[in-house]
Amino acid sequence: GYRGYPARFSDPVNKSTTKLIWGIILFGLLAIGLFIAYLNISSKTNELNKEVNRLKREVFQLNLQLKSIQEMQNIVQSPNVFAINLTGTKLNKSGFGKLFIDSAKGIGYIQLGQMPGILEDETFQLWAKLPGEIKSLGTFHVPDKGGYYSFNIQNLPYDEIINFLITEEPASGSAYPGNKVCLKGSYNP
Repeated sequence: GYRGYPARFSDPVNKSTTKLIWGIILFGLLAIGLFIAYLNISSKTNELNKEVNRLKREVFQLNLQLKSIQEMQNIVQSPNVFAINLTGTKLNKSGFGKLFIDSAKGIGYIQLGQMPGILEDETFQLWAKLPGEIKSLGTFHVPDKGGYYSFNIQNLPYDEIINFLITEEPASGSAYPGNKVCLKGSYNP
């Protein structure tokens, strides 16, 4: 009978079920490991992409600064350039700046320092106050460290006294200067 078989022989159906269960467990562990590896690589890839984008923005900013410095050097070396010192007002006593204007080319640069902090929805605006009129020469959103900013000159008469003002204005600029005058200076022919 059946009792005569030795114990070392086992049921073949039970043995293949055990192998199947172990196979499913190993496959599940492998799938979990691959999923964790995918998440890890994906996270590192996203971090690297963010770093690459940040570096691209930094290179773009540095190129703009280099171009600005080269243009500034060309203006300063031109024979038609004059500089106007800007001084702080009651609103910004420690502020200062310089206007470099090339009357022949119709361009200028402004250097600002120690400007008050402004909100994102505000800007600084440069004005030329002439006898009988006021002209806007441009807007600048100045970081705390200051810097150089270019502007175009709209046919200013250099044979008259010109007063320059820098005011705080809304981000889109203003048609007329507001009450918050940060810097002022004048050109006397």
